[in-house]
Amino acid sequence: MEVRKVNTDQKHWKISNICFYIVATIIAAFLIFPILSYAADLVTARTAKYDLNSAESVVIPDGISELSSNDNYNEFTKNMYIPDTISKIPSNFFDRFTDLENIYYGGTWEEWGELLGSNQPSNVTVYFDVSENNLNII
Repeated sequence: MEVRKVNTDQKHWKISNICFYIVATIIAAFLIFPILSYAADLVTARTAKYDLNSAESVVIPDGISELSSNDNYNEFTKNMYIPDTISKIPSNFFDRFTDLENIYYGGTWEEWGELLGSNQPSNVTVYFDVSENNLNII
């Protein structure tokens, strides 16, 4: 009867490699998933339609580039933050807001004038150079 010696170093090496790959995969998943999730949130935020039909104050997130007359906002909204990333607002956008009192705009007075031209909302106070991080309207 022949006795064969099993090379335990090779088996140990294979198990160590497998464990290493499993741990590395788990760590990578925890590092990559939040990054991908954040990227997906950015894409969603830039293309979202907001259903804020009960909000008294509306904050449009930085990064949104245009507003639509079809967005679902509460007509009784009193305060609205509009970031300077907005490059298009329809001429009739503010017509439905019967209780709008304050607009907090992230850009300058000149940029606001270029954005809306003669379609300025009436009976509304507009504050300029406001940062989303410095709002106290909600």
